[in-house]
Amino acid sequence: MIVSKIKSLVQKGLGRCGYRLSPIKRRMEAPIDFLELALIQASTDRPGFSFVQIGANDGIKDDPLRRFVLKHHWRGLLVEPQRRVFESLKQNYACEPQLCFENAAIGDVDGVAKLHVADSPDGSANLTVFASLKKDALQRAVHDFDAETRSIEVPCLSVRSLFRKHGIESVDVLLTDVQGYDVEIVDQFLDCGVKPQIIHFEHCHSTRAALEKLYRRLLKEGYRFSELEFDTLCLLSQLGEGVANPASAREAA
Repeated sequence: MIVSKIKSLVQKGLGRCGYRLSPIKRRMEAPIDFLELALIQASTDRPGFSFVQIGANDGIKDDPLRRFVLKHHWRGLLVEPQRRVFESLKQNYACEPQLCFENAAIGDVDGVAKLHVADSPDGSANLTVFASLKKDALQRAVHDFDAETRSIEVPCLSVRSLFRKHGIESVDVLLTDVQGYDVEIVDQFLDCGVKPQIIHFEHCHSTRAALEKLYRRLLKEGYRFSELEFDTLCLLSQLGEGVANPASAREAA
């Protein structure tokens, strides 16, 4: 009874201000995976479908390509700079002999790079997905975790050298998840004249200025794109017209 009276008084007070008190409606949601839809359409009845995945980690954790690779035996190149994680990656795809692997970071020049990584002090959490050539990006990413950061030296290749080493001339899908260096990698792909049908990259650690510059370039290259919560999905226009309704050029205006 008391609760009812309080509710009535609050409702009247809100009503005088033009507002109304109403219960929260709980909804069941099953979000649509637009990357999945794009992959299904792009790969249908296409022999030799290929991909490059940079920042592949162990090939299992939060990996959107794994089930497609196992089901359709796609050809692909998987790149991972952390040595122990790289060994797990190869082991987890041991049943897919058509795949190629590269234990390196992707940077501007060939040589050795300083990779910033995170560790759980007590070993209770697997933080290997947090690795970046940019120290500040890594620190922001692990801000809410009980993590220690350190730097290690890893082999480094430019995209052009990666292509030359593995004989790559075309790619259907590019997927990057490298904690802040994604924009630079997509730019390098386009600089090499390689235009994947699908580009999916993590944007949440990149600056807005860098993203808008890349978005303008993608528009000129014939891509449509949608900026999701953490990632951006880009489709060449002839593919994008039948897959989803990506964002307009608002982000790049």
